[in-house]
Amino acid sequence: MTEKKIKILSVVMSVVAVVIVVALVIGAVFVGRSIFTRKRGSISYNDIVYERPDFNSIDEAFEKAIDEAKYGSSSSAISAMNDATSKLNELAAYLGYANIEYQKDYTNKEWENEYTVLSAQYSKSYLDYYTMLYSALHGPNSSAIFRGWSQSDLDAIDSEYEALTGSGNYVENQQKITELQNEYNNLGNGSGGNVFASESSAREYSDKAGALLIRMAKLYNEIYPDGSYPAYAYSSYGRTYTPSDVTKMRDYVKNIGHYAVDMYYDLGESGMKMSGTSFYKEENGQVVDDARAAEKFFEKAQNVALKMFSVIDGKDATDPVSSSMHGYLTDAFDYMNDYDLYYASRNKNGNTGAFTTYLSGFEIPYMFQYRGDTINDITTFVHEFGHFTSYYLSGAYGGSDLDIAEVQSQGLEMMFVNYYEDVYGDLTISYEGDSYTGAALAEIMAEAQVQSVLLSSVVFGCIMDELQYDVYTNTDNYTRGSDVTEKYDELLLEYGLTEQYTLDYSHLLGWNYNYLEYWWSNVSHTFSQPFYYISYAMSAIPALSLYAESTEDFASAAVKYNIVQYYGNGNSGYTFEEILDKAGIGSPFEKSTYDEISVVLDSFL
Repeated sequence: MTEKKIKILSVVMSVVAVVIVVALVIGAVFVGRSIFTRKRGSISYNDIVYERPDFNSIDEAFEKAIDEAKYGSSSSAISAMNDATSKLNELAAYLGYANIEYQKDYTNKEWENEYTVLSAQYSKSYLDYYTMLYSALHGPNSSAIFRGWSQSDLDAIDSEYEALTGSGNYVENQQKITELQNEYNNLGNGSGGNVFASESSAREYSDKAGALLIRMAKLYNEIYPDGSYPAYAYSSYGRTYTPSDVTKMRDYVKNIGHYAVDMYYDLGESGMKMSGTSFYKEENGQVVDDARAAEKFFEKAQNVALKMFSVIDGKDATDPVSSSMHGYLTDAFDYMNDYDLYYASRNKNGNTGAFTTYLSGFEIPYMFQYRGDTINDITTFVHEFGHFTSYYLSGAYGGSDLDIAEVQSQGLEMMFVNYYEDVYGDLTISYEGDSYTGAALAEIMAEAQVQSVLLSSVVFGCIMDELQYDVYTNTDNYTRGSDVTEKYDELLLEYGLTEQYTLDYSHLLGWNYNYLEYWWSNVSHTFSQPFYYISYAMSAIPALSLYAESTEDFASAAVKYNIVQYYGNGNSGYTFEEILDKAGIGSPFEKSTYDEISVVLDSFL
């Protein structure tokens, strides 16, 4: 194998694609059902036949539902409202399907157009949905229609309706936002060229991306005036903390950011390069992808992951939660394969990251992974499988609390480090005359993984959140696209990532300029899911805490992970911090958690 340019964060930075699902008025989806007995879809993804929903039928259903909510009886209103909501969930399922197909190839104009058209209809129907709920809430049958709903749920209806209708141009602006998202996609992966090939092209790309971000922020600020969008975005992800709460956490992270630098130089160039080795070989002077060797290694590594899954969900567990979950990880793996719910892409013109989503209309989760044929592709798989399992257990509610969702994924990913010797034990990698294999290679991979999570999830998670918050709340200070890059570069220094470090790291990655100074513009989440990124940091801290325990007592860490999967189903009634407390995992808002993690980080140095 020979080295290939490592694409920073392309492997570990994956995402739970936004799951679109709305509750029926009576008998909300999955409420009251055991997570182990709920209905799961039995359709293979490859058997889905796409058919664009009837937009007129959806519009008519909402017109009737709104009318019944205002003037009809409680029974007729409930019937009409549930019918309209069912049609909206069907639209959401096909929108999710169109999005998946578009992610596979950004140059496919047919799916780009279909996704754009469905997004526009969904924006309109989503507004209709809240108009319907608002009309019913303030109509003559409110108490009968919303029997059993909590006051916070009812208040949320008012808040969302007022946010959507306050500016009077929600649908129009959402359509413009979708167009900007597509424009961003076509700037990069969909362009068919390497926009980061040189510093001049990277600067040009970042300037364009920055200009798009500024325009997007202005549109969102029109919908959610008075600087309210960041807080709204936080709450829309199911978070119970606010952007101001995160300021305290970011200060803690700024104090440990230097570990990412220290561990990088401790590993050295050889260690860092080996951790990103690809399955490439020389043939007639050309570097070609040895896909067969990559696939063989991936299958072997996947079997090691299955071995770990069987330990975590094993039959010897005695605690009440774990003993009730016997076999859930291995069952989810079998379900994924039986119904073709995992897609491995090698198309560089599509999404080159990974995501897991849930198609509510078909009741199936779906996992997408770009495979760059590197020796750490398996890490991304294990990460995403944590998301997949949550959806397998809990349906659409599996990803509703995104911070817990990322603990479920990053926690599994970090526990897998304990199995690295099984993964890399019979692999030998040579670098500049030195060969590494077995325990020595596993140790290098372990430190590189921890360094990567600290850098990409914790430090960059906070940097990207602080960058977005400044753009959205001080939009008038940003007049050029380059202003965004300038602010981002300032934040790199604040978090301890010196210019020399970012330059050295960029050279390691194969770039002949400081690529990391433009990296922010390569983060698609900023455009597709604003303010999502802090969830990587918020969850990586507990994941690192879980890893620290797993190195001493894997069985104890497994119990804690099972608790997070069990109660983190979006419908348990527990908040992010309450679930961590229930599992006995350190909170990212407590200094003691960072002290604990620092001990582990020091052990590598």
